[in-house]
Amino acid sequence: MTREAGLDVGWDDLRLCLAVVRARTASGAARALGLSHSTVIRRIAELEQRIGVTLFTRLSSGYEPNEAGQLLAQAALDVEPAIVRALANVVGGDRAMRGVIRLAVPDLSGQALMRVLAGFAQAHPGVTLQVEASQTPEPLTRGEAHLALTLTAEPPTGQVGVPVGPVAFAAYAARTACAAGQDLAWLALPAGLGHIPVAPFDRAHARAFARVHRLSGVALHHAGVRAGLGAGVLACAVGDADADLVRVGPVLSDPAATLWILHRQELRGNARVATLFRALRTALLPLRSVIGGSGPDSAAMLLPALSGLSVCGR
Repeated sequence: MTREAGLDVGWDDLRLCLAVVRARTASGAARALGLSHSTVIRRIAELEQRIGVTLFTRLSSGYEPNEAGQLLAQAALDVEPAIVRALANVVGGDRAMRGVIRLAVPDLSGQALMRVLAGFAQAHPGVTLQVEASQTPEPLTRGEAHLALTLTAEPPTGQVGVPVGPVAFAAYAARTACAAGQDLAWLALPAGLGHIPVAPFDRAHARAFARVHRLSGVALHHAGVRAGLGAGVLACAVGDADADLVRVGPVLSDPAATLWILHRQELRGNARVATLFRALRTALLPLRSVIGGSGPDSAAMLLPALSGLSVCGR
């Protein structure tokens, strides 16, 4: 705790400020910190009142940090790596199968992952799982997760693990919509997925199709494709497992989209993290071909080359 010149600011305060600066919204900061929306708003107000300084401008779109807010966020960035390393070293030697494991995974990781977690939880009742949806290794880098399933070409510094294999994507449409010869719209990838290797393919089709819809979140995107709202890109492991969907485009893959199981290097000696890591590795490595898109061949229904006229090849 820092007590200087009448200030009373701790790491939780700095971490809160940094989360709001990163997310620019209270709801985004709440998701990152595992708090409720109202708790984040209350704690920001309490911090500002305690130090007598306004840190953020409240806008209809969210929270815009002023100079003071930026200074506190930078202070958090300066000390965050050291705190993350210290905590990881403390937790790293824990041999007990009790406590919390925080796991970051991509949205729609599938029933296979949930079955692994259910079996792990049943076998180790002293362990509590906290699972966060994330498309990048950032929660692991910032110390917000112990383990992560993430798409990356190589593990970031300080993270170790095993590659499961390249993740394949393809365009999918509702089977009933294709059978009926519907002229579907294009469902653009949700915001926040612009970094994945298939994003240029998605953007090209969004420009070419006469009608383009965008749904917020991967789960809604999948549901929209399934309902016949439009065709869109999905991971093959998700699309091929859904009997109501059919591939309507070629398999798209890139080495930069390799699925890795990662943990922080300092956690090698943590028993519960090591046990869950082995469980994930045992379950996911045999699924390499599924994740890599070796499912059904729908070559007869390929998307026309950016024509936007008939998504089901009719």
